[in-house]
Amino acid sequence: MDIECIIELAKSLLKEAEGLDLRGISAAKFAQEKLMHFPEFGNKYVHELIYKCAIDPSTVSGLANPRFGEPSIIVAESENWVFEVISWRYMVTAIHEHSYYGAFKSLEGKRLHFTFEFTDDLSFSDDRSLKLGLLNCIGMHEINAGEVNCILKEREFIHSVWPLSKNCSTVVLRQKGPSNSWSYLPNRITYDERLAERYLSKRLRYLEDLQLYSKELYDLAITKIVNRSPFSVVVYLIMALNITTKDKVFHEIYTIIEGRNKDFAEAMREMTEIDELFRDVYRLKRFSTSEDENRNLAIAFYSKILSKKNTLHLLGREFYEKPQPALLHGGEVF
Repeated sequence: MDIECIIELAKSLLKEAEGLDLRGISAAKFAQEKLMHFPEFGNKYVHELIYKCAIDPSTVSGLANPRFGEPSIIVAESENWVFEVISWRYMVTAIHEHSYYGAFKSLEGKRLHFTFEFTDDLSFSDDRSLKLGLLNCIGMHEINAGEVNCILKEREFIHSVWPLSKNCSTVVLRQKGPSNSWSYLPNRITYDERLAERYLSKRLRYLEDLQLYSKELYDLAITKIVNRSPFSVVVYLIMALNITTKDKVFHEIYTIIEGRNKDFAEAMREMTEIDELFRDVYRLKRFSTSEDENRNLAIAFYSKILSKKNTLHLLGREFYEKPQPALLHGGEVF
C-alpha cells in the first residue's frame, strides 16, 4: 500500500458516505465503522504524505485549521464529508467541542484523552459570546494505536487530546462543518472562539507590530478594542497577545471589564493565570524526553479540574488495559 492507494480509498469512502442519508448519531456510527476497518498506516506514510504535499500541494485538497495539528491535512473532501490526516509533535488540543459528527482513529503514538461536561451558570447572561459555568472532567483514558473514537456535535462531546509520544498521527472521517466554535478554559469560561477570531483576524498583526513601535499606542489600542467588544473577543485578545497580570495594560483591561461585569472580571483574572501556566507547561513539553514527563505535565495543567481518582490513575499509570467504549449515548454503547 502507498499514499496514492490511501488517497483513493479515502475518496471511495466519501463517495459511499454521500450516497447515504447520514444525520446525527448515524453519521458518527458510519465513520466509526469505516475507520475501524480502514487499512492500517502509521507515521511513515503520514510523513511521506507531507513530503508529497511539499513537492505538489495539489496532491490533496489542502490544509485544515493551521492552529490544529502539525500539520492537519485534508486528504480528500466531498460535498458533505472530509477525510483528514493529522500529525502531532508538540501541540496539545484546547478543550473544545465540534460542529459536526464523525470519528477519529489513532494511527501511531500514545495520547491522553480527556472528556468534559460544562454546566452553565444561569445567573450570567450578559454576553451571548461567552458563558461562565462549571467544567468537570468526566472521563480520561490512554489512547493507543488502532483505537477509534466517535465525534459528537457541540456539548455532546467536549474533549481534549494530550499527546504523550513525540510523533502521533490521527485519521479523521467527519462531516463538513465550520472549525471549532466554542472553546473551554479549565476554570469556568467557555467562549465563542470563531466569533472572536473573525473580529480580531485583521487587527492582531497590526497590534503585534504596534507593540514594537509604541507601547503607549499599543496599550491605548487594546483598551479601545476592549471597551466596545464582546467578552469572547477580550478572552481571545488576551491569549493571542500573551497579556499577563504583570502587564500594565492587563490592569486597564480589568478595570474596564469590572465596570461591565464583576463575575467575568474575576474569571478573566483566573483565566490569565491559567494561560501563563499553560505557556510554561507547553515550553516544558517541547523539551520532554519521555511519556512519563508528558503525563506529569498533563497532571500539572489539568490539576484544577481532575478528580482525585483521575489524578491517581495518571500518577499510578493505572490505565485501562483495553480502550473504553467509543461512545455511550442514550444507554447504548457502540
